[in-house]
Amino acid sequence: MSPMRRRQSSRSNLLLLLATVLFFFGGIEAVLRVTGIDKGKPISPQIYQKSDDPALSYELKPNLREPAFRSTVVTDRRGFRSEEIQAGKQTIALLGDSVTFGYGLENEQTLASHLATGLAKKFNVVSAAAPGYTLGQEAAIYKEKVAQLHPDTVVLVFYWNDLKDMEPAVLDDEGNLQSAGWAPGQPTCHPIETGILGWIPGKCWLDLHSAFYRTIKKVISARTEQSNLAQQETEYRENAFGDWVTQDQLHKYGETLSAFVNTLPKTTKLLFVIWPEKQLHLESGQQLRKIAEQNEFDVLNLYEVFGNTPQSLSWDTVHPSAATVEQAAGIIKSALEGWKLLPQ
Repeated sequence: MSPMRRRQSSRSNLLLLLATVLFFFGGIEAVLRVTGIDKGKPISPQIYQKSDDPALSYELKPNLREPAFRSTVVTDRRGFRSEEIQAGKQTIALLGDSVTFGYGLENEQTLASHLATGLAKKFNVVSAAAPGYTLGQEAAIYKEKVAQLHPDTVVLVFYWNDLKDMEPAVLDDEGNLQSAGWAPGQPTCHPIETGILGWIPGKCWLDLHSAFYRTIKKVISARTEQSNLAQQETEYRENAFGDWVTQDQLHKYGETLSAFVNTLPKTTKLLFVIWPEKQLHLESGQQLRKIAEQNEFDVLNLYEVFGNTPQSLSWDTVHPSAATVEQAAGIIKSALEGWKLLPQ
């Protein structure tokens, strides 16, 4: 074969290889988009709507039945992920973020559902929780929607990022939650910066447009988090007094909590639930308990039950599994009964 023909053959083989690779990855991209595994761009589940109250920022849509977080989110006519209010029953209100909301769980697996069942459906158990909510938003949703139900008991479920994220997230025009302070036009890509994927050119564009890249990123991130989980739990136990919580964060949280409690009727029964994370928070946990007790809450610290190893979802190392939520609901029920915090 002449040199010219060899070059033409090599060029043809290269083009064929390139076409095969593009066809292969293009096919995967199409399958991921068509099946809904990933749409190729960062779109949150369409379960939120903007609120006219800037302190609330966003809320769950009412009358919702929508796939979200590998589950189906169902809300009532008020936008609560709990059963419709029944006249003649006294009410218990749950406030919190994605843990209380039931991220990754079906409605019947949530804290509100287990608590209502455990209390033999004697009370309306209303969940006004939503992913990403801060204490300020919990106070705002109470004022906007919960107060009119006149709950006799309020259960506030605390998670530690409540101290970091005191400002509400922003809902953009496509239904995505963005960090506080975000403005239209700001970049929203979050590509992997380490390992082999960190060397890929145009990774920010891929993160915003490629279903294949985003799926690979999710798989790698989940595997990394799971492999690091046991090590992190051990390290935090060995460094039990290490803590990222600052006095300023605790002070600001305490002020917000006090302002909220001052809006409640004096007869409201209050339970403050500390949900555990990997870090033990031995010192800040004691300070947090004191802050809650100074604001007339009884305090249930779930570290005393789960330590820093509550079982999480198999694909998420932060949010609790269905079994953990069910166990926690039973403990909260016992606390409400034992400490006489149920509606009378």
